[in-house]
Amino acid sequence: MGWFRVVTSGGVSAGAGLAVTLVLCTACVRGKSLVDPPDAASGTGAEGYHPPPPVGGTTAPTEIDTVVAVPALTAPGFTIPANFLGLSFEAWDVTDQARLTDPVLPRFITNLGAGILRYGGSTADQQCWNPTVRTTCPFGGPTITNADLANIFAFSRATGWPVIYTVNLVNLMPDTAAAEVHAIKAAGGGALLAVEIGNEPDQYVAQGLRSGGWGYTQFQNEWESYAGPIATRTPGVQFDGLDGCCATGAGWLGGFVGAEDARLVLATHHIYPTFNGAASGTPYYPSIANLLDPFTADRVTSDVQQLYQAVAGRLPLRITESNSVGGSGLAGVSDVYASSLWAVDHMYTLAENGAVGVNFHGSFGGGNYEAVSGGSGSYTAHPLYYAMLLFHTAAQGQTVPVAVTARRNVAVHATVGTDGTLRVTAINNEPMTNVQVRIAPGRSYRSAGTLRLTGPSLSATSGITFAGSAVSANGAWTPGAYAPVYSAQGVYAVSVPAASVAVVTLTP
Repeated sequence: MGWFRVVTSGGVSAGAGLAVTLVLCTACVRGKSLVDPPDAASGTGAEGYHPPPPVGGTTAPTEIDTVVAVPALTAPGFTIPANFLGLSFEAWDVTDQARLTDPVLPRFITNLGAGILRYGGSTADQQCWNPTVRTTCPFGGPTITNADLANIFAFSRATGWPVIYTVNLVNLMPDTAAAEVHAIKAAGGGALLAVEIGNEPDQYVAQGLRSGGWGYTQFQNEWESYAGPIATRTPGVQFDGLDGCCATGAGWLGGFVGAEDARLVLATHHIYPTFNGAASGTPYYPSIANLLDPFTADRVTSDVQQLYQAVAGRLPLRITESNSVGGSGLAGVSDVYASSLWAVDHMYTLAENGAVGVNFHGSFGGGNYEAVSGGSGSYTAHPLYYAMLLFHTAAQGQTVPVAVTARRNVAVHATVGTDGTLRVTAINNEPMTNVQVRIAPGRSYRSAGTLRLTGPSLSATSGITFAGSAVSANGAWTPGAYAPVYSAQGVYAVSVPAASVAVVTLTP
């Protein structure tokens, strides 16, 4: 079970007493990182950042619409691992030699700190492997060679991000998969984090990949028919799973983890809040309005809590594939500034409810919902990338429950580091209404500063900045200085314009 935030109404004057209620989790298991030191997620700020300015260096905000946020500092929640962030790719991307060997591209990844690369997607169950020759694959996907495997691990080492790799379960060729994993381990060594067997197997019947009547029991038997030969051929290899999607996969997860946890290092699932093909007028229909509606975050909260309960603390839970719109994204929704606001809230929602990370799906080659795309030494950081950059900067330490006064489309999240630094992220999803957020932490701080995520409009595809700076085509990003924060009587007040995010750092 995760943290619940109960929103209640109360007075909004600085220093006034507020009637707020916090419903807290009493049996949380702390998130844990697989590849980083225990306290690597905590700290005093992103590398290269100077401390924020002293308190009191600005005038009071004047917005009439006001949100009061009360962090529950005495009841921190899950630890956010340093490698929380991740990217997910299709099997075709394994063959993208030009980009995987481009010396410019790793800079975009290292800007985000530690993370995890995952190769999978629907084409993982269509791919073939041939150690030396790129033959035509009869399953409709790419033929991956050992040279391709060398490229993905060269990229992994250049970024410091280890790899999750998916083998084809649909073709029912376990001995071939065992040989492929042996080659993968030879290429990757310690940079291979885990192997996935199949992609979204709970959808195989619906996709015509298995006949009617095939279900969890048959899947587990097939999974074990792969895991055994793989582990025998390559001792010490680790697995994750079951990498399912939707309600059926969530229903399978608890039983799968209970049966296979000795072989697994992660329990994994996929989450997309909207998807192509959903009926207009439903909350799943891909639109900016649906993406930013509080109902979407509430639904994701419910989904993650269900997954976390199913895993029951036996393994860390990672969302290994996610993005704004399932089915390759949608232009005008997935590739616009609104998706940046959504992604910030999405990452916090996952972290606050027990997930140890998320891999955003896409391709460096371009599409509708990529974080970064381009080639030949010149790349574009898309709206999603700026959300990830913000989260890397702001989400340090443990999550902190926040009670807020009612405002329908303003979300407030917080984390606290081991040094006591409080970071509060306020997301104003309102398209036209500016608000002020008053943070009442119940203690004073030596200094306070604000960094902002901004864009020209919710539908903009460019012109986005974080910390006053855009990311250049070669990955260079030079963040600006913290802006001062107004304070009075222990309350810290900041303006949050329409369609923007403010990150307030309070240093003890």
